Amino acid sequence: MQYVSAVAFIFTGISTTGVYAPRLKKVTHDFPLGLLLALTVVVLLNLVNAFLIANVIPAGSDQLDNIAEPVIRYCQVLGWPSWLAQVFSLLVFLGVALQLSTWVTGPSQMMAEVAKDGLLPAKWHFYRHDAIGVAQNVVITQAVLASLFALLYALPNINSVFLMLVNTAAFIYCTVYGIIGLAFIRVRYLLPNQERPFRVGKTGNGGAWAVTGLLMFGILMIAVTTLISTDLLSAVFMLLITLLLFATPLIIEHFKRPAWLIDAQADLQNGGN
Repeated sequence: MQYVSAVAFIFTGISTTGVYAPRLKKVTHDFPLGLLLALTVVVLLNLVNAFLIANVIPAGSDQLDNIAEPVIRYCQVLGWPSWLAQVFSLLVFLGVALQLSTWVTGPSQMMAEVAKDGLLPAKWHFYRHDAIGVAQNVVITQAVLASLFALLYALPNINSVFLMLVNTAAFIYCTVYGIIGLAFIRVRYLLPNQERPFRVGKTGNGGAWAVTGLLMFGILMIAVTTLISTDLLSAVFMLLITLLLFATPLIIEHFKRPAWLIDAQADLQNGGN
């Protein structure tokens, strides 16, 4: 059960592809279809991958920090040349590099838009972007924070550290998705007549409640199974980091000033990118 969060983490972040929706010609048709297709492919590929790994890795001996381990094992069993593992590692590197297009630029664009609306201190300059639309200050902040968390890999048990970081990330995502679910229901009642191109359910709010209920049930199951199957130190670490990152936006919102929006708009009008 300790891998429940890790499995759920595979599907987190796919929502960030929404930043590219405005580029589609028929967004109400193409975006949901593309999202469904992407989820289907991800599920099928991960199922096939799981069966292949389980077929060659003995139970309890997996190395989470060595992604090429199954390929190495297959090379040994089938008598294939060992350099295939190096080729596989190179392809993994290229895949991760391409994945950064959504994992880094997607959130950075969201943060830039939030900063433009005056919801972040203007002195951070998160609203500025370069010629190709990348919010440099946001990306630098992401890199610094990721590097700090990467220092945990200096600890002796890399397997435990890797799993703890993945579970922590999944916890944070679950918190965000839980808030989105609550906001989804609240907006349905605050703005009942609002036009909704991506409406869930043709009439009424039954479909909205059903989807939100399933979401909350999934979040609860992920949280409970992860906490009861991990050690105390890892559980405390996950909860503390989740609470810290949950509280940070609330603290910023508490100290929000009208001047943030005025300064950001003035800087943008004066040529700040």
